[in-house]
Order: sequence, then C-alpha cells, then structure tokens
Amino acid sequence: MTGFWRSLGLSLPIALFGAGCNGSAVVKLVSIHPRAIDPPSVDIRSFASWECYWWVEESGDLNIAIRCENGNPLAGRLGRVELNMSWVLGKPPAGSGRDYRLHSIETRTVLDTALETHRFVSYAGMVKVLVTDDEHLKGTFRMLAMHRGGFAPLSILQGPKGNFMLFGTFQASLDPQRGRAIRERTESDGWARPKASPPPKSTSQPSGADNSGPNHSG
Repeated sequence: MTGFWRSLGLSLPIALFGAGCNGSAVVKLVSIHPRAIDPPSVDIRSFASWECYWWVEESGDLNIAIRCENGNPLAGRLGRVELNMSWVLGKPPAGSGRDYRLHSIETRTVLDTALETHRFVSYAGMVKVLVTDDEHLKGTFRMLAMHRGGFAPLSILQGPKGNFMLFGTFQASLDPQRGRAIRERTESDGWARPKASPPPKSTSQPSGADNSGPNHSG
C-alpha cells in the first residue's frame, strides 16, 4: 500500500507560498515501534511547509505553529494531505536563542487525509529556537510522540500502530492571527491543552478581621 501513496506524490507541496512572508518548515516522521520495522528500509515521511508562524501570548508563552499541505493536485481530494503542528513553549529567548524541553503539554500535531485523521502528542524531546531578527525565528526540533488514530485500508501510515519520532527544521515569521488558526486546529475535537491552574486563594485573614460572615450581628 505504501507505493499507492508514493504514487500520489505526497512529498510534493501543493501551495508554493513565498517563504519570506509565511515562513517555512520541513517536518519528518518515522515509526519507532520496538517490534516491527518497514522492510527493506525505514519509511520516513517528509512534509514540506510554506507556513510557519510565531507569536507571544499575553501569558508570556512563545507559540510556534506549522502547517504543511502536501499531495498531488491531479489526484484531487484523495491526494490531499495536511499536517498541522503547534508548540506552546515558555518565555521567549532573552538572547540569541534558547532550548525548550518538550513534555506532554507543549506539542499538538494532527495529520489529515481524505480517509483518516492521526493525532500525535509529544512525551519527550526538544526544540531549539534561534532569533534571526525582530520578526523571524528559526530552529530545529526532535520529539517522541504518542500516536492516536485509526488506520484506513489505504492508510498513509502503514504497519503496526506505535509511537513516532518527529523531527525537522523551521523558519517562522511573526503572525499571531494565522498562527492561532493553526493552533486551534491542533487543539480541536477534544485535544485542547490543559488550562493553567489559577493561583491558590489566600486563607489568611488580616489582623482584626471579622470572620463571622455577612450575617454576623453583635
């Protein structure tokens, strides 16, 4: 079945945007199933992106979002493959760059085809972010991710289910609006990141405070 998908030219980008305005990225994924391997060689899927954006939320967290749309236009809807990935990291780099460790909350990835949807949630890894100028970032990433999703008869991901390694490079342009749209797709259908817990309320009372409540009389 793998040859079927290769015949659709999945490594070819559909939309050739200008990388200078929208950023760019290359995302690769490979199965790390411990008891199976793709004969005769390891099957690495590669996705080219001409959309990669970054921004900083009010919380102070650096966000990076990547959208890849690959396929063969001649195959129509059947040949369309779209990958969306988002990172919610910590504070942006204070200097020329910063390394961010990835756990279960930072990354959300969704891979859509005409036949199926696959989800990937990181559990370990790292993103290196380098500051190019005031409006551009670049970097590399490598992460291990849990795979969630069914396998159709003509699945893009052949072989046994298991975890995957995702790795690649990116160049991100500052664009909060487009970046948030990608992040929303990665968090849709019940895959939202957990909300940060509010700070605990103080249980102490000022000296001389009335502890009896609003109905106190005396």
